[in-house]
Amino acid sequence: MKPATTAFARRRLLGLVVLVAALLTLACTKVQSLIQSRFTGKVVAVLDGDSLMVLDGRQQVEVRLHGVDAPEGGQAFGNVCKRTLSNLVFGKTAAVQVVDIDRYKRRVSRLAVDGRDVGLEMIRAGCAWHYRQYSDDAGYAAAEVEARRARLGLWQDAAPVAPWKYRRAQ
Repeated sequence: MKPATTAFARRRLLGLVVLVAALLTLACTKVQSLIQSRFTGKVVAVLDGDSLMVLDGRQQVEVRLHGVDAPEGGQAFGNVCKRTLSNLVFGKTAAVQVVDIDRYKRRVSRLAVDGRDVGLEMIRAGCAWHYRQYSDDAGYAAAEVEARRARLGLWQDAAPVAPWKYRRAQ
């Protein structure tokens, strides 16, 4: 290979490396800004006991409640817990604090409606487990212990199956 051709190839490769680095930086910045975002919007749909759609401006955003896991639709209490979440949030204005973006591109978030922590209310009602794998919130842990003790919601079941175990078995 001629020296001029080798120099051209090196410059071209360097240009590609710089371009890839810039694109990666831009992508990471975009994800980081989403993770650290807060917004307020109307809850326009409840998908299940821990996922919903919230309007962020004119865009519908899928939100997954942080720190809780509710029964799936096919599980015992799945529909009851979806209805409970709907009664708490549907049609209301929610303050959303995005904590993470999950593998399904949902905004995993703390959600407050009328000043109340929605995840905590779902646990208190016996409609969600404290998802310890992703949250070390002491209030959530205590609420689950109390709901179990009082046999509220899904804790009425003799042997409730955690949603993450149910999903793994499917």
